[in-house]
Order: sequence, then structure tokens, then C-alpha cells
Amino acid sequence: MKITLLFLILTQATWAYVFTRTASGAKLKWNIRTNTVPLVMNASNNQGLNESSVQAIFEDSISQWTDIDSIGITSSSGSISQLNNAQNRMYFSSDSSMFGTGVLAVTAINYDEVSGNIFNADILINDTGFFSSFTLNASNSTNNNPYLGDVISHEVGHFLGMNHSEVVGSTMVYNVFKGQYTIEHDDITGLEDLYGTNSDYYSSLSGRVVGEDGVPVFGAHVQLMLEGKVYSAQFTDEDGNFDFKVNRTEGLKIFVSPMKSGSNISEYFRNVRSNFCNGKSFQPAFFSTCDKRDTGVAQRISADPYITGSRVNYLGDLTVRCSTPVDPEYLRTKFSSDLEDEFTAFDYSESRKNHGGFTGYFSASQVALGSSSTPDLLNLDLSNYDVAGNGVQLRLRSYTTQLGSAMGINLGYKQESAGSFTTVSPSLDSIGKYNTEQYVVIPLSTTTADNVFKLKVTPFTFSSTDKSEIFGNSEVLSNANNIYYLEFEIYDPYVDNSIVQVFHDYPYEDNAACLEGDVGTTSKAYRTLASTQLENPEQQGFACGTVDFDSHDDGSNGPFSLFVGLCLVLMLGFIREKLNDFFV
Repeated sequence: MKITLLFLILTQATWAYVFTRTASGAKLKWNIRTNTVPLVMNASNNQGLNESSVQAIFEDSISQWTDIDSIGITSSSGSISQLNNAQNRMYFSSDSSMFGTGVLAVTAINYDEVSGNIFNADILINDTGFFSSFTLNASNSTNNNPYLGDVISHEVGHFLGMNHSEVVGSTMVYNVFKGQYTIEHDDITGLEDLYGTNSDYYSSLSGRVVGEDGVPVFGAHVQLMLEGKVYSAQFTDEDGNFDFKVNRTEGLKIFVSPMKSGSNISEYFRNVRSNFCNGKSFQPAFFSTCDKRDTGVAQRISADPYITGSRVNYLGDLTVRCSTPVDPEYLRTKFSSDLEDEFTAFDYSESRKNHGGFTGYFSASQVALGSSSTPDLLNLDLSNYDVAGNGVQLRLRSYTTQLGSAMGINLGYKQESAGSFTTVSPSLDSIGKYNTEQYVVIPLSTTTADNVFKLKVTPFTFSSTDKSEIFGNSEVLSNANNIYYLEFEIYDPYVDNSIVQVFHDYPYEDNAACLEGDVGTTSKAYRTLASTQLENPEQQGFACGTVDFDSHDDGSNGPFSLFVGLCLVLMLGFIREKLNDFFV
């Protein structure tokens, strides 16, 4: 009997790794006793791609996810039965009805509406020839020849129940970029959370993002940063809440920014409001104490129960920021007519020793000039630190693209009495993509007066191609302000190979006394009702597609076009002639 069913796909979790959910709120996931999903792969294609090489890429992309040990995929090579709905398949398809304009691949999932359990799923790879072909070399990936592994790793994430992310470098980002085949920590955290394998976490960090008068900010992107990378990320829920489960407990920082594109994440986030600042979006910023909120110094967080006294740590209210937070004195020296004017970014003293960080800024014109720009001249004064013995080091680490800044930095450093700077710049990795993180180790002297250092920082300008390789679509995923962040730690490799000075700010101070943003109401989640006639209301269809919107442009936007997962609720009545095999 046919019935009319009203249903929606919701993403009610706060994670930046976003789960696909049913109308009842259940997470789409595999629920089988063996904890292993069978997948039949067929490398046959019309593009002349070597089938052995294609097969190897299939298996490598699968292993990226299964190496996490949250859920396994038992893959095998074999023929594909078009009529076998019980079979999970990955194969090339030349059926143009399966792919819209620019679609590179589609993941189709058939699931139970109530439980969210996945019955079967297929990954279809476009073999119609609308673009030149896939490349089988990760280093050679271009607009008309995207690397097959970048697409497959993303689609395998969908196959396992993952939706999209806005963490730069995450495999589940909705823009294709170079190196996307390698999953990152945010992807790992998402899969572990989905399949319940992160239940033995060490401690938690929670709080909420708010505007003036405590108005909750729905859909704020909250990133937990550690050692130059994003450890994990979340989007706040309708009440502004976030909640991290962590196993790394020292040197953590929280970075809050507006959501870039809710429609590419999930329909649930379509109504996200970011314009809390006189109609303009709030600015990306680190979580700082109220007295440091105008300096950009991140509040450094320890989640160690031996320090905080609890495994459960509530940080309170984190305010949105309506201006880019950088130290006013730093700006004065930066734009001073005296080109030798310097700013003390860090000194080991009672007033500042707990704050091992600094936020700098470059204007768009400075970024365009690159290393020819007037440098930021910074001092690091550790003359008050009593170095116990030889081997103690100052360790500097930088953040740029991790914060959404479409630039790198050239970082020069020297001892104050030295003659010339040693400079490090972004370097190319094994596939020819820029690694933007700078990591510098400087030995400290047992003569404490010698531990004063100078830094010289200039922008490292990326071409449009470089930015596309890093962000996929820098117009969407980068921020308008060009900030960089430097963090400092004192480390002794001869004392249990450990950090001997951990900079943290416990007991933590929230922003309840210095809230910013407009007074008003928060936005609410978007809940779509879609009606259709279903033969079986328990079985629903869902599809996520990899899309190349502009596969034949002139190259002005770099070699990678937008890679968007078209996550659609599918009306099975429309495709019942397909026997629920394909979802388009």
C-alpha cells in the first residue's frame, strides 16, 4: 500500500565532521555484527586507465579509513550485478542519467529511516567523458585531470556515514584539493565518534559561543588547535554549545570563525546567522581572556585532570569578535615610519609568561608584495627564564592556512647579538603541495642574558593554483583577514623528553564580562519537509556527489574547481523503475 511520508535529513550533531541523519535523528551508519562491510570493486573503465593502478588506488583510499580501526571494509575485485541490491559496489558508470553537470562521482546509500542502519551503498564514478579523465598520479592532479584517489577517499567517507567538514585539509571538505586522499585528524575523530570507538577519551572541553546579552550563535565553527594543526572541530548547536572529547591535554587553543557555506554542509545549517556585527559577519579569532581580547593572544588550555581537578571542563561563554584582534601597540609599531621599530611579542615575565602566543596581521597589499613587504619585527625576550642546563630549546610554531588565511609566512629568526637572520618558508611536500606550517627549534643559552631573539616575518604569497591546491576553493574556505599566529614553548629533550615550561591559563576565564555582537535572536536549524509516495517507508535513499562545476575554465581559479557533495533526500517513487539501485 502506498502512503505519503513526510521526511527530512537532519544533521543535529555539533561536529564539524558532520553526520548524515534520518528524519528521526538517527545517524546513518553500518550496524553489522562482524563490524566489517563487504564492498565489490570493479576497475573497468572507458578512460584507458590501467585497471591494476585503479584497483590499487581504490584499496589505498579504503585503507585510509579502515586503518582507524573503527569499522572495516572487506573489499574484493569482481563483476558488478546491476540488479543485486544487497551488493555494495564501487565502479565506473557511463550512464549519464546518474550524473548531473560536472558530477565526478556519487555515493548512494539505502538505509532504514528509524534506526539509520545502512542496508547497502554504492560509489559510482563518472565514466561519461565530460572531462578529460582522472589521473592516477597524485602529484599531477589538475582541473581536467583530478587525481582519482582524492575523489575516492572523500566518497568512501560518505559510504561510511560521514558528511562534510570545513576544516582545511580534511578529506571530507566539500571542495576538491590536492592531497585529499589522505585523511586528517578531524576525519579520524569523526569516524571514531560515529562508531563509538572514542569512548575512552581522557577529558572533555565544552562551552558555548554567544553574542551580546548571551545570544547563542548557531553554526559557529569551533576548531580545537594543537601543534599547528586542527585536532578536532565542531559547529555549535542551536544553543551555541560545543563539546570536545580529547586525549591530548596540553597546549590546546580554541579558534572560532563563521561557517563558510551551510548549504554545502547540510540543509540543517541553511539558516545559520553570522552577521552579529552591525549586519556584518563576526571575525575569526582565538578564545582569549577579556583582558587579552584586543591582543589576539590565545588562551592556552590544559585539559589535564591533574591541573584542572576534573575530566569535565566547562569553559563558559566565548564571545564572537567584531574586529580582528591584534595588539594595538603592535599595530602602532607595524605602521610606524621608523622601519626599525620593534614589538615585543613575548617575554618571560610574571605578566606574560603564561601566554605563549602572538597574533600578527598583513594587509592585502602586503600579502600581494610577499617577501618584499615591510616585515613585522618582533622580539622574544627569555632573559628572565633560568635555563637549568644545556639542551633546553625554544620551539616556535606558526599557523596561517589552518586559520583560513590564504598565505604563508617567511619566518626569520636570530639571537639578538647575531649578525644575520635564518629564514624558513613554506616548503613543498612529496606531491608538490605547499606545507604552510613553520616549525623552528632554537637552542637556549645557559647565559640567560643571551636569550633574547629577534624575528622578522613577511608574507609568503601563494598563486591561485597554490591556493586551490590547499583550500580547493579559496574564495569559499579562506577568511578575509590575513592573520598568522606564533606559539612558543620551552622544551628540554634531556628531561624526560618533555616541555619544561607549559604555557596555560588555568583557571580559565570566559568572556561573560566582555561580550560583543548585536543584541537579537539566534537563528534556528532549517528543517525541510519533502513529500513523496513510497512503496516502503522504512527504506530511504540518500546520495552525495563529487562535483566539478567548472571543468573547462581558463585556469584562472587554479587547477581545482568546486568539489561539492550534493547530499539529497531522494524520492524513491521517482526511481522505483531502478529497483532502488541508484539514487540521483
